[in-house]
Amino acid sequence: MRPSMLGVTRRLASTGLAVAVAGTVGAAAALAQIPGTTGVISSCYTKSTGTIRVIDSGATCKSGETSLQWNQTGTQGPAGPAGPQGPTGASGVMGPAGPIGPAGPAGPQGATGATGATGAQGPAGPMGSPGPQGIQGPAGPMGSVGPQGLQGPQGPEGPSLELYYRYGEVLPDGSEAETVATKVSCDGDDAVVSGGYLVRTNEDGAVFPAIGAKPVQILGSYPSEDQTGWVVRVAFLDDLTEVMAFAVCGVNATYPPGL
Repeated sequence: MRPSMLGVTRRLASTGLAVAVAGTVGAAAALAQIPGTTGVISSCYTKSTGTIRVIDSGATCKSGETSLQWNQTGTQGPAGPAGPQGPTGASGVMGPAGPIGPAGPAGPQGATGATGATGAQGPAGPMGSPGPQGIQGPAGPMGSVGPQGLQGPQGPEGPSLELYYRYGEVLPDGSEAETVATKVSCDGDDAVVSGGYLVRTNEDGAVFPAIGAKPVQILGSYPSEDQTGWVVRVAFLDDLTEVMAFAVCGVNATYPPGL
């Protein structure tokens, strides 16, 4: 730190030297830059005469002179004690509202509230369109038999039907085939109404229906495709049994009857 102006003056006075700076400072002030741009004052001191002359910050001292410099502003003093608390100032005007902040996170689920009273029933809505057909469910269990119904009125008398029988050949007919089919035909264009077969054994000559008969196996008993006769298909299991087919025919009839 360079010495201040006050410190230099005191040292010169203590040595009994005269300080003659007024004329020099006054003559140089019009041309020189004092103090310099950094706030430093530059001077030249002549020891033999005890004089000091202030010079420009960019000038140099002459031969026999000593350069002296000091700051225009002294060193920073220590900070003073804190002053008392000042009175509270008046409240300022309210500033403009700030922008809306971002939404905060969702709060926790609240407790379930009490059930409110039942409201009034609203009006019935319009009928919706029918839904698709559902799949059929399983068959239910057989129900109990219902009571006997009342007898209905007698129906009108149906058309009269003249029936007659036609019998076929006795089977087997001498062929060696174990399975035989035979057709019994009606007369002309008459249609078959029903038909069947008879079974006979050679032992006692008895004739009886084929129900429960064991010596033969009836493979089929049905009307012919053209509905003009009756067909029986038989499988023989022995040589002691004979089968004869028959047809029940109707004059100008149809099959099934009534059509």
